[in-house]
Amino acid sequence: MSSTLDEICKFYSGTGFPNKFQGKRNGKYPFVKVGDISRTVKKGNITLTKSQNYINDDVVNKINGKIVPKDTIIFAKIGEALKLNRRVITNKECLIDNNILGIKPKTNKIDLKYLFYFMNHLKLEKFSESTTVPSVRQTRLKSITINIPSIDEQLEIVNILENINKAVLLKREQLSKLEILIKARFVEMFGDIIHNSKKLPTKSLHQICNTVSGGTPSRKHLEYYGGNIPFVTTVALGPNYIDAEDAQDYLTEEGVKESATRKIPVNSILFGNRVGVGKSSINKVEVCINQDIIALTDIDFEKNNLLFLKMVLEEYKEYFEVQKRGATIKGIPSKIVKNISIPIVSLSLQNEFANFVQQVDKSKVAVQKSLDETQKLYDSLMQEYFG
Repeated sequence: MSSTLDEICKFYSGTGFPNKFQGKRNGKYPFVKVGDISRTVKKGNITLTKSQNYINDDVVNKINGKIVPKDTIIFAKIGEALKLNRRVITNKECLIDNNILGIKPKTNKIDLKYLFYFMNHLKLEKFSESTTVPSVRQTRLKSITINIPSIDEQLEIVNILENINKAVLLKREQLSKLEILIKARFVEMFGDIIHNSKKLPTKSLHQICNTVSGGTPSRKHLEYYGGNIPFVTTVALGPNYIDAEDAQDYLTEEGVKESATRKIPVNSILFGNRVGVGKSSINKVEVCINQDIIALTDIDFEKNNLLFLKMVLEEYKEYFEVQKRGATIKGIPSKIVKNISIPIVSLSLQNEFANFVQQVDKSKVAVQKSLDETQKLYDSLMQEYFG
């Protein structure tokens, strides 16, 4: 049988949360904001157990707060967070802010977790209003139809999806631990480079390489695109190595000539200094870059190992975050990157670290392949069960 969400669920809207009541870490009721949902999902949890804000009954009365019951599925209903499709289940009575919507079964014909997985499958952006800021109306969600098999079938579906989801989370955790292993090895060998705990000699980055900025050819000129020159944006950055398959587009020679982009030689380090600040990759093929990337070129390979330098850049990620500037698109000036201190250590020691990274990368590739296959199965079953 099928029903609309309005027929089988109760909806809960949010409450305005004045700044003067925010920041209390203890209280009777969690006051849930979108960030709390994001933090919960990023940790691999589906149940929200912790919030950054708490209030008591006196504040609830002052703000005319609406209490949301335990076992309510909550999610962002407006803004970029809506597009992320993150859902969590409340583990106690709480309040939610105006950017969040809640939904809870009002009949025993539908299992809570079955509804949770159905809501996870929904792409709310498809139901959002056609405005500059994406948003979804409660009335629109109420009209959505859901297939409701028997409770036994629902529980079987939930059990299957939970087991596969656990496998996905386990593999993601394995990847995370491998990343931590690399960072731990780096600190063991070279210390805390931000504070130079091992008192190593240093040079500024601009003393060991040149920097090249990029640009984007005008999209008005179709003849600038469709060539064979890989064009890379910060979307591709992050992996140790990237090649032509990671390009977001391909340029013609004319497109390169008539724009601010530049050809970047093989074995340079591409660094995101706007949109994806701090991400970096080593290019295995000649590429062109857009204006959000600066390339570190002309590196002396007899003195510097690229994987070592890439890791040094990653160690500065928190520093780069603090240095970001800009009203709409935040970035860091190239001079900030050029002036960071690079520890000067023997090439043999750099190579030793790089060899360790490459060995760990082999394990990461195997885990990632298994993760991709498991995620594909999960996505396939979600489509089969919920259409």
